[in-house]
Amino acid sequence: MSQALDDVLNCKMSERKASQVYNIKRSTLKRKIKEIKEKPGLSSSVKEELCVQQTREEIKKRPIMNKRKLQQNKKNQISEESNRVTKKNKIKRQLYAEKDICVMCGEAGRDNEMWFRCRNCAKWAHELCTSVSSAVDYICEFCIHE
Repeated sequence: MSQALDDVLNCKMSERKASQVYNIKRSTLKRKIKEIKEKPGLSSSVKEELCVQQTREEIKKRPIMNKRKLQQNKKNQISEESNRVTKKNKIKRQLYAEKDICVMCGEAGRDNEMWFRCRNCAKWAHELCTSVSSAVDYICEFCIHE
């Protein structure tokens, strides 16, 4: 125990490493160091060294924890983004699938075909399926009969 305290007080080892090497609970080691610090006969230079050592340990700990958290957050963000992208793609596919079907005949569109969009329901129909020659103010037969 005294060797561990000497190593920590002389800044040869951190509290963590001393507790591992000498197989001592870290809380016990901290308590003993605190008792030594509070003794009136201890020089101020040793107290300063102890404070510097503790701040170094705290600084070393922080980035490691932050790096781990950042890595986990990045992984979560990437998985969330990929989920969002796939959801958006599914929605787009559904929208395009619904838009590509003619309201009148129920068939999908072909290349270079003219389509008209109803002004009321916003559904699409082939030019050949409608009785109208112009897309201006086109209203499908379903909306006319309503």
